[in-house]
Amino acid sequence: MCRPTWFQQQAFNGHKKYHVLKYQILGLPNGLIGHLFGPQEGRRNDNALAAISGKALNHADRPGTDENTPVAERYFQIFGDPAYGVSPVILSPFSGAGDRTEEEQEWNNIMSQG
Repeated sequence: MCRPTWFQQQAFNGHKKYHVLKYQILGLPNGLIGHLFGPQEGRRNDNALAAISGKALNHADRPGTDENTPVAERYFQIFGDPAYGVSPVILSPFSGAGDRTEEEQEWNNIMSQG
């Protein structure tokens, strides 16, 4: 965006030194957009957008599951970038470029192709 006349501080992303509006999109494997959230202030990071939107994560329960279902089988899972961390709902690539096993590296390669 061009330098705005009003609300410059809210739109300014201090990290990359640009004025921006941020959106968060949950893309589905078939190429459709499953959830779109935004615009938000450029100074917000990805985790803040995820916490504010929250809707996508609130609907991650698989049908027919309850509290007694193992956590790994209870939720649909989202593959996000490393900034999001790991939770029962969000998966991230394995970190540590030199410390990964072959299986971890292969999984990262397969998941990054999507």
